Amino acid sequence: DEEGALRLVPGQDLHHLRGPMRVGPVVEGEGDRLGGHAGRGHVARGGDGLGRAAFQTVLFVMLLLVCFIVPGLAAGGVAGERERQTLVPLQVTLLRPRSILLGKLAASLAFVVFLVFAALPLIGVSFLLGGVEPGEVVKGVAMVLAVATTVAALALACSTLMRRVQGATVMSYALV
Repeated sequence: DEEGALRLVPGQDLHHLRGPMRVGPVVEGEGDRLGGHAGRGHVARGGDGLGRAAFQTVLFVMLLLVCFIVPGLAAGGVAGERERQTLVPLQVTLLRPRSILLGKLAASLAFVVFLVFAALPLIGVSFLLGGVEPGEVVKGVAMVLAVATTVAALALACSTLMRRVQGATVMSYALV
């Protein structure tokens, strides 16, 4: 017997196992992948591939949305202040330029962070389907947030270089 392989016993309760289950090979040659014991009571998880595919799809869609939403939100940071002629009074305050930029970055990221956390139930569904570890979920969400921060910083840099919001937005979308 292989270590870690499950044995089906008549009357055994399998509800504690996560994901859909199938017994024996479904495709020719799959018995070899399962150690040659498929069809003799060994169980293979069938939902692992579905869970992983759902997880990767949700993360990909989240990254696409970050790339489409964040530049539009962050590109108007400094250029918008310049257009409204409120940049000079803001610079006269006791705030350091770094504090102003970090505040603009945080303001543009706040909405995106809420959107990412609103998508967590979708990632939870893929976790329940199987094939995804909790550490992978945390790493995936952290990477989406890191990409959002990087894109927002790039768009904010475009906003400092351009005089108008429209030019900063076009430049940041072109760079992303």
